[in-house]
Amino acid sequence: CPFKSAKAAANEAVRWESTGEGTYTSETITREARGTSITLHLKPDCEDFLETWTVRSAITKYSDHISVPVMLWEEKYEEPKEGEDKPTSTWDWVQVNDAKALWTVNPREVTEEQYKEFYKHLSHDFEDPLTWAHNRVEGELEYTSLLYVPTRAPWDLYTRDKVHGLKLFVQRVFIMDEAEQFLPNYLRFIRGLVDTNDLPLNVSRELLQESAVTQKLKRALTKRVLGMLGKLAEDKEKYAIFWKNFGNVLKEGPVEDFSNREEEAEAERHMEYISRCSDNAAAKDIRIFGLRPWLQSVYDKAMDAYVSFQNRVQKVFLAGKIVDVVLTFCCNAAAYAYLIAMVLDDKLTVAEFLLYFTAVSGFTQWVTGILNGFYTLHSQSVDISTVREFLEFPEPFNLESGENIPESDSFVLTLENVSFRYPKAEKDTLININLTLHNGEKLAVVGLNGAGKTTLVKLMCGFLDPTQGRVLLNGTDIRKFNRQQYYGLFSAVFQNFSLLATSVAANVAQSEENIDMNRVRRCVELAGFKQKVESLPQGYESKLNRTVYEDAVMFSGGETQRLMLARALYKNAPIILLDEPTAALDPLAEADMYQKYDSLSDGKSSVYISHRLASTRFCDRIVLIDNASICEEGTHEQLLKAGGKYARLFEVQSKYYKRGGGEVE
Repeated sequence: CPFKSAKAAANEAVRWESTGEGTYTSETITREARGTSITLHLKPDCEDFLETWTVRSAITKYSDHISVPVMLWEEKYEEPKEGEDKPTSTWDWVQVNDAKALWTVNPREVTEEQYKEFYKHLSHDFEDPLTWAHNRVEGELEYTSLLYVPTRAPWDLYTRDKVHGLKLFVQRVFIMDEAEQFLPNYLRFIRGLVDTNDLPLNVSRELLQESAVTQKLKRALTKRVLGMLGKLAEDKEKYAIFWKNFGNVLKEGPVEDFSNREEEAEAERHMEYISRCSDNAAAKDIRIFGLRPWLQSVYDKAMDAYVSFQNRVQKVFLAGKIVDVVLTFCCNAAAYAYLIAMVLDDKLTVAEFLLYFTAVSGFTQWVTGILNGFYTLHSQSVDISTVREFLEFPEPFNLESGENIPESDSFVLTLENVSFRYPKAEKDTLININLTLHNGEKLAVVGLNGAGKTTLVKLMCGFLDPTQGRVLLNGTDIRKFNRQQYYGLFSAVFQNFSLLATSVAANVAQSEENIDMNRVRRCVELAGFKQKVESLPQGYESKLNRTVYEDAVMFSGGETQRLMLARALYKNAPIILLDEPTAALDPLAEADMYQKYDSLSDGKSSVYISHRLASTRFCDRIVLIDNASICEEGTHEQLLKAGGKYARLFEVQSKYYKRGGGEVE
């Protein structure tokens, strides 16, 4: 590495050599040209660094912004000329770096296209950003920031071990990627950089964690980002895109801002509601009933409340910063004035003045660091308290403890004087229910809307515990059993169900591993869904849920209900619970299910809830719930002969199935 000293003779230079193992040699040589030449010798196993693309990527990452051009000796290929088979190549110097730090340029001199191109270069994203903010600050801190809001969420946004952060430059020297210390975690989707003169060039991640400058920069940049999002909210279309991609991340903010989380969360809930209304499920209602103006009004009010809240929060931060600056100035001014007066009175030497001057500055920074440490400790304790509040929330069921359920081929489920009232309700949903489900019995539960049929089923399968009374399994209170084991006794098809973003087979088996495909096919066939599934291009491997898979299959309501029935059959539990299993089926499919019901529930106990009284004929026993209690009980024929409420309800329904005096079966 020969170089020339400015004080050396015109042709005198020094050569410095080292093997990189801790030692070096130097000698005086003769060199005519001025400047420095550096020659690197690579080891045989490092020759990949001679590849053009490797050198280019290193220069682009670390030196793209350097104002001095970085030239690379490259081989260029030209198309073969007419009559030639091979392309010709030439060697030439090519400038690799941009030789300009965009963030150091006056924002008024930067075009919109330049900002977009720089974002794509910085983030390796192919889409334009939604918005950006370019600012230079001089005062207590001196820094420049260029922050972007992406259009699309990165695939690793929710990956726990992935570090998200800004690029850090110190005095235009690149220090590190993904410096997460400068923004709170709920703003981790922000891309960009910060360039400051207030940090040392040898700063490390550990020093960043402990630096008071880092905490001040974090508060300032957080305020900048929230202000940028507030302006973005004025563009409804862009903000809708932002909320769809980053709303779930932004909702983590109330956890970090504990003192105001309720107010912030309230506005976010309204905006989240509008976001959910924009999906396919609500689109029909919005169009038919003209709900767009109302939804827009709700969204605007929620957004105004959210922006107002953020403005108030930032005003508090601003007031605090002003007070901090004023107090710091007064403290330092008083100390400096006193020291200067002492010097003027010849009571201090210049050396003593510098010593005390430095001590005052160091003491101020020391106190500021302690106060910032207390602030950080308070913020983190608030975060931990929120997590502990969740973890210590009392668990009403014995999910991990409790007795094991004894092995048995016969299970009898008994409700003994059971009453239930939902929290904050004024009256009981069910009152003094006494009911026994015998082993292998087919029980139908009927009643008007809101009678408590679904609540009864939830009590039986252990999702709810009775307010009064007991639920017994083979004579033992189910609260004594391990509740996870108890859940294993039931297969169910509820009115509300979920489709997993996976294959049809995995949805039936409720697992991605060790799927018994023969059993899946048998259950799908029993549910009357075989022809539909096998007609799909990928059959049982067809994906569901378009939230994840763009080419996912969309089933109708009735088809989805059949799939849920197949899932219940696959579990092969001793007790089956069916809550309105034919509500979305057409008459032919419903009739087919009635015919198959015996084979579906063969050897198992079953509870069947339905509003269609004709569908209860195949059940061994029927109970009618009215006024929160069981008012009638018996077989279909017995209840018709009794002439009670069941008979009257059946007569009302049967009118619609009669034609010319004859009942249509």
